[in-house]
Amino acid sequence: MVDIALGHQMDCLMHLLGPFVSVTATAHTYYNVATIVDNDNKPTGKTLENEAPDHVTFTGLLKSGAIANVIMRAGHPSTPGRRQLLWEIDGELGTIRMEGDARRFHSSTEPELIVIHVFNIAGSAFTNIRNPKLYLNGELVDVQPGGMMHNLTSAWAEFAKGKDGNYATLEDAVRVRTLLEGVLRSAREKCMIEL
Repeated sequence: MVDIALGHQMDCLMHLLGPFVSVTATAHTYYNVATIVDNDNKPTGKTLENEAPDHVTFTGLLKSGAIANVIMRAGHPSTPGRRQLLWEIDGELGTIRMEGDARRFHSSTEPELIVIHVFNIAGSAFTNIRNPKLYLNGELVDVQPGGMMHNLTSAWAEFAKGKDGNYATLEDAVRVRTLLEGVLRSAREKCMIEL
């Protein structure tokens, strides 16, 4: 949950708004047992013990001076009307909001993220391959659908540009990993962590 779902979200967030310099977090495991399902999403009768947190919240200061509040939660059913994705960036000049329920992509136990203040993130771990709705100051913005293949081909096209391309680097991965370790350490030690 933290490494994959939250990691992908934080990769997107830091790509757009820059790195975190500090975090203060809380984490808890509400669902101690995970049910294994088959390819049709039907329970197999087998279970696994869950030792990872399935609910993580943190507040972080970004290098830019912005503050982000993040909530990641899992285990809630993907029922109609429940947003699985919500990002909100609220600044002096207006608000950008991205949202979606993406139920067709989720099982009932897939992660939900909610970020409040600079970001309100709920939902699917891979916003770059979903087609959520985008609003600018409350008005729906027409965005051409991307999807997984567009994401992959765009990434390779940027990589092919060499140092002039806009693509994720090993340094970006290290920043995400450092953030996630800081979040878990903050939750464990009940203190603010400088990154």
